[in-house]
Amino acid sequence: MKNEKSQILVFTAIQGHLSLAEAVVEILNSEQGYNLEVSNLFGQEIFWSLYRFIYRFFPIGIKLPFYLVKTQKSRQLLYKYFHQMKGEEIETVIRKYQPLLIVNTYFGYIPTLDLLRKKYKYRYLNIISDPISINPFTLSREADYNLAFDETAVKIGQEVGIEAKRIKTIGWLTRPQFYQRIGPQPVRRRLGFQKTITFLVCGGSEGNGAVLNTLPSLLFAHHPHKLQLIFISGTNKRLRQLIKQANILAKKLGFQETKMVNLGFTHKMADYMAISDLVIGKAGPNLLFESVARQKPFVAISHISGQESGNLDLIKKYKLGWVAEDPLSFNRLIKKLLKNPQLISQKKKDLQPLYLKNKRAITAFRQLVNQLLS
Repeated sequence: MKNEKSQILVFTAIQGHLSLAEAVVEILNSEQGYNLEVSNLFGQEIFWSLYRFIYRFFPIGIKLPFYLVKTQKSRQLLYKYFHQMKGEEIETVIRKYQPLLIVNTYFGYIPTLDLLRKKYKYRYLNIISDPISINPFTLSREADYNLAFDETAVKIGQEVGIEAKRIKTIGWLTRPQFYQRIGPQPVRRRLGFQKTITFLVCGGSEGNGAVLNTLPSLLFAHHPHKLQLIFISGTNKRLRQLIKQANILAKKLGFQETKMVNLGFTHKMADYMAISDLVIGKAGPNLLFESVARQKPFVAISHISGQESGNLDLIKKYKLGWVAEDPLSFNRLIKKLLKNPQLISQKKKDLQPLYLKNKRAITAFRQLVNQLLS
């Protein structure tokens, strides 16, 4: 039997790590007998400002540190750094909530959680926050299970001496709301949209600057079909303003008028995907797999070099959509898809295997939590 009101503590950070934490909470909130607490101790750290700048304007800059921390010596230094920076705060939170289970979505907690495991005797799940390009630093040696997308994590774990039994491949955890049916008409009415071809262009929570590369093909062009666009710029106010100015200029220059909605950060991504035929954005795993859950083909226009490089291979392997990271290839692709929109609907059939795999991950995660707390 489960303990009555078992305390579960979820450690997270920002960006994709937070999306994973939200998925955990949404999945477990439907279960009876759990108290969930989310702790974000890294969200305000100054290094996120640098990361945010690189993320928006120079994603290739992440490549060097990604590969540097793959060496054993650098990992040891990073373990020490994170433990010294946040160890006391993490332990304070653990003492406060006395969790029976800790679910971790950010690697910065791993050094301390591994060290405190025996002292506080909690059960422990570590969610690996990249599906393919996995850095060994994101795996825990002490977790009951590291939850991974596929067998890639098992191979990487074995290379650094982590037992295969501590790595479970379940697929990718996506918020259940993305699997729920949403009637498109109320969303369309709210936006003033019609039932016609619609693209969702997403810059992620931080607003990746590569979105600007899509504007010539989407706004400064004459299309064979009426086109509706939803731009989401996240917290990047400058990006949102540039999109607005580009739309005004396109109209002044006499290009085909395109119905456009220009949004900042939103919690209604599931709604906007529901009325879209195609999702365009940076190849981050959460946006990519949310698109799969909504059964929408994906166009990757950029990625973070290193940690997201494998996501491009994943798109090709599972036939989830297209990779068009330079403006010329993107322009050719958009012309092709608008001339032959049936290519988009045909691509949806290819999404089914991964759609089903990731949907089953929700059930697998619930069962695993029940098992650890029984």
